[in-house]
Amino acid sequence: MNKLQGAIDFGNAPMAEREALAGDVTDIMDALFEVMKTLPDE
Repeated sequence: MNKLQGAIDFGNAPMAEREALAGDVTDIMDALFEVMKTLPDE
């Protein structure tokens, strides 16, 4: 997860904006993980 966040280039965004974006990425990844847990294993 941290590698993914580190791989996302926030460019020259201010620190506060980068932190907000990183939080959004974490929320998205958490939601994606929850959905993946509900899928049947194939």
